[in-house]
Order: sequence, then structure tokens, then C-alpha cells
Amino acid sequence: MSKKLVISAFILFCISLHQFSNGSSLSPSQNFQKSYLFPDKEVVRKIIKDYFKKIFYLDENQIEVKEVKIYNFYFLSSHPTIYEVSLSSNSNRGGNVSATIFFYLTPDEVKRVRVTAKVELNMEVLIASRYLAKNQIIGEEDVKFVYKKLSQFPSDILLEKDEVIGKMTTIAINQGEILRKGMLKSPPLIRKGDQVTILIENSKLRITAIGEAKEEGGMGDKIRLVNLTSKKEVFGKILDQKTVKIDF
Repeated sequence: MSKKLVISAFILFCISLHQFSNGSSLSPSQNFQKSYLFPDKEVVRKIIKDYFKKIFYLDENQIEVKEVKIYNFYFLSSHPTIYEVSLSSNSNRGGNVSATIFFYLTPDEVKRVRVTAKVELNMEVLIASRYLAKNQIIGEEDVKFVYKKLSQFPSDILLEKDEVIGKMTTIAINQGEILRKGMLKSPPLIRKGDQVTILIENSKLRITAIGEAKEEGGMGDKIRLVNLTSKKEVFGKILDQKTVKIDF
């Protein structure tokens, strides 16, 4: 066989192979269904971002998702649009997030994908707008919102004003310091030395007496007090600003 004939045969073989790979020489019934490696990082990034947008009601520019890692993939002929996200218990405030995404191909066929990512949530948190002394009752003018990356702070920072206004500080708080739950408590309804009504009650009787609080406490707290008639020391549960109920 001549050299030219060999080259020509090789060229024809390459052309036919190219046509076969493009499906041009196959009938419609013979075409292979194209598959995709799923999911890719952009799909996962968008899913995680949408998840945090919904649970925190955040804008697009308040969430950054980076360092996405995907630990298992599937070859699929189409991209599923129905999914469910399950985050590990310590991931709901951002930071290093570990999640499982369940992709529903049909109601009965589910693909499970494990992913990790770093999520930065730029959210409003409450800080002291001025120096707050210990045992100070906090008013509207004492606090303000600033934007901070949530993952950089402990999990007990306060995000809502109704968690703060009217509460009492347990320590002195410097101007600009981020407010945390342990820094505040409900102000006492009853203070040491207050005269209160001691209530003894069950289904058959009701007895009241005047007492003096020996401790301060808030709603539901148990405090020590003295019955001013009998001079006996008793313990009771605070019902309101003037009433303490004795267990009977």
C-alpha cells in the first residue's frame, strides 16, 4: 500500500470518528444523553447564600460565601431545582460551615451532597453608645446598631433591641463594647427591704401576711423573706412587684 493511500485512509478514519463523537452519523434513537458532573461550586455557593438570606433576612451584599469544598459528585443529565439544606448545629451563625444538601430528582430519588464553606455574615449587632455603669437600666439612647461580621464574635451577642431595652447591666460596659446576654439581666421586681404580701394558698384556703424581703429578685425568682407577724424566715416565689407566694 502506498504512503499516500495510508495517509488518506487515516484522514477518513479521523473524520468518521469526529462525526461519530458529535452524533452526526447516529439516528435520533441512537444519540447518547449528555451527562454533567453535578454540583459545581457556583451552584453550592448560591444555595448556601440563599439559605442564609432567608433565615436572617439579609441582602445579597451582606453575605459572602467562599472556600467552597464539595466532597461527592454525581453524573446527571439535568440540574435538579428542588433541594433541602441541612446545616450542622454550630453553623447557623456563619464562619466555617458544614452542610448536607439533598437534591430531589424525583419525589423518590434523592442525591445527597456533603459540602463545607466559609460564610461571612455582615449583620447589625448592638453596642453600648456610651459608658454604662453596673446595675444601670438600659434605655434607647444607651445602645446603637453597627455592622459586624457575626462569625468573629461569641454566640451570645445581642441582635435585637427588645433583648436589651429595660434590662439591667450586671457589669460596667465600655462605650463601643458589643452587648452579650451575660452582661444583662431583668431588673428586680422586689428589692431587699421591700414590704410585700406573703401569700399562702391552695384549693381549700388562702392566707396573706405582711413580709419583708431579705433578697432582691425578678419575676419567678425564689427569695428569702421574713413574716413580720410571726418573725419566721420563709422562702417564696415572686408573682409580681408586691406578692410572694409560699409553697404550701
